[in-house]
Amino acid sequence: TLRMDSGRIYLGGTQLQGSLTGHASGQIYGLAFDVDAKTVQFYLNGAKFGDQHSWASQSQIEGAWMFPMVQKQAAGNAGRSQANFGDNPTFGGRVGLTDSIFKDASGYGTFRYQPPEVYNAICTANLPEPPLKDPGKYFSAVNYRGNGNVGRKVTTGFDPALVIIKPLNFNDHWIITGSAMGPHLYNYFTNIDWGNDPNSNNGRVFSHDRDGFSLGTWNNVNDPDDTYISYCWKGGGNSHKHNKDGDWTITPNASSINTTSGFAAIEYTGTGGGKVPHGLGVAPQWLFIKGKNTDHWFAYHSHRDGAEHYYINNNNSNPGSGIITTPTNTHIQLGNDGGICGNGTRYAMFAWAQVDGFSRMGKYIGNGNSNGPFVYCGFRPAMVFVTSTDNTGSWTLFDTTRDPHNEMDHYLHFNETQGEGSYSGLKIDFLSNGFKVRMTHNHMNGSGHDYQFVAFAESHVKYANAR
Repeated sequence: TLRMDSGRIYLGGTQLQGSLTGHASGQIYGLAFDVDAKTVQFYLNGAKFGDQHSWASQSQIEGAWMFPMVQKQAAGNAGRSQANFGDNPTFGGRVGLTDSIFKDASGYGTFRYQPPEVYNAICTANLPEPPLKDPGKYFSAVNYRGNGNVGRKVTTGFDPALVIIKPLNFNDHWIITGSAMGPHLYNYFTNIDWGNDPNSNNGRVFSHDRDGFSLGTWNNVNDPDDTYISYCWKGGGNSHKHNKDGDWTITPNASSINTTSGFAAIEYTGTGGGKVPHGLGVAPQWLFIKGKNTDHWFAYHSHRDGAEHYYINNNNSNPGSGIITTPTNTHIQLGNDGGICGNGTRYAMFAWAQVDGFSRMGKYIGNGNSNGPFVYCGFRPAMVFVTSTDNTGSWTLFDTTRDPHNEMDHYLHFNETQGEGSYSGLKIDFLSNGFKVRMTHNHMNGSGHDYQFVAFAESHVKYANAR
């Protein structure tokens, strides 16, 4: 902590400067933090207060969250402070509005004294433009009602390379189809082989289209008057270009790679272990694999414990297995295991790299309290799913399509066939910059338990409003 206190400046418990002007009622303090140089300059009534200071070691704050704060230390003495980050120029009516006329370096905010040159106010207007201004062009969660007609069209706004469908008002399997394997191949989140319906004889998924996907009459996806949710990711364009670069030992049979959104759908044939190229240019942080066999859905998360992998079709992990090596910027190293790279077996892999303002893969620790952890994402989420690393809870998913308002309590579990559930003990808030856990359940907030999450954006924090 770098702080000013009664005419002194401290770094932690070490005094850096003293004999400066003491605190008094009505004074206006300021600070200018240089993010690149990691330095702080304090101000008193517009003039510099002491020297510019920095942390003894840059590693102390590299990658850390930085918070401006005011703390009252003297017990029993009443006190009150008002802050102005550019939106409170009168300090709650204590200073005349005409006395506050100064702007930051970009012309934002209103301040009593002139901010130092090249410094900006803490506000979303000063955030850089996100790489994906409209996340909905790359990920879409669509709620629809079945009509039982052949060719039922569900519009997503783009050509999806991955479609995951779940019936909501009755219990039945999740349905997964991908463009790399071909939409005629479908699977459940269970350990069964891929089903093959090349002529849609059973009325399953007809096609992935330029602006969505088309369905048959199968009750899992299109029963009359039943409700469904679909989660869809855009691939590498309508042509599904097989763009794969870098070092590899296994050549994909087909792939659809979108480097903008950090998503790759890949089909390959196993060779008893090897390197599969992902073409994203940066290392994926979340992926799952399913072979054309009766093995599990294998998953990798960048915040895993050690070298373990996970199973989507249940809530179990495999500690220390090491069969999915941490991905590189070019490829994913797979071990000789029938679930991911058995010799001669076909596999579908879906991989995501983290993209600022679009996707976030991370980890948090539960506190066992209904006032649960806040998790920063850098965007207002459209969908979040979470699992524990110690097998104490299911894969639990929330989205804004089914739950447009906080508190959100309509959940789904990847590893279960039950329809949409609503339970007061499973609640979460989606915020403008992340999510807040509002439950004590082991699925998402057991005390001291580690949880991994994956989140996709509805709106970047620069443009997002709270719900």
